[in-house]
Amino acid sequence: RKLSNVAFIGHQNKEGVRRILNITDATYVSFANIPVLSTNSPNKLFDSLAAGKLTIVNSPGWTKALVEQYKCGFYADPEQPLDFIKKLRPFLEQEATLESYKINARQIAEKLYSKSLQIEKLTKILNNENQLKTSENEVYIST
Repeated sequence: RKLSNVAFIGHQNKEGVRRILNITDATYVSFANIPVLSTNSPNKLFDSLAAGKLTIVNSPGWTKALVEQYKCGFYADPEQPLDFIKKLRPFLEQEATLESYKINARQIAEKLYSKSLQIEKLTKILNNENQLKTSENEVYIST
């Protein structure tokens, strides 16, 4: 069955990703159901947040906790497609809810992942400073 409002697009370079994000309302950040992948740090998650998109994740790790805590997306268990529909429906039926989550996505990108903040953190790590402030979703190992 053809879906008129869904497109599956192959690999894109950074500019291609930017163009696609400019015309979407949501992203689906998906990974195989392998436990170690719940610890990954996917660029596509950060791209989605920075673009201010509803961010749907299928990994039960820290990305699930992030989108739920900051109300910028939701977790969709890949083994429960009906649950996905149930969770997606409010965003399709209530534009204000969708817009709220999109705003939250952009705000959390700026608050936790801005380039200037990441440079500041990296500088502190490289200078071996102990005053590094991290969020609960960050881990740094200094040797």
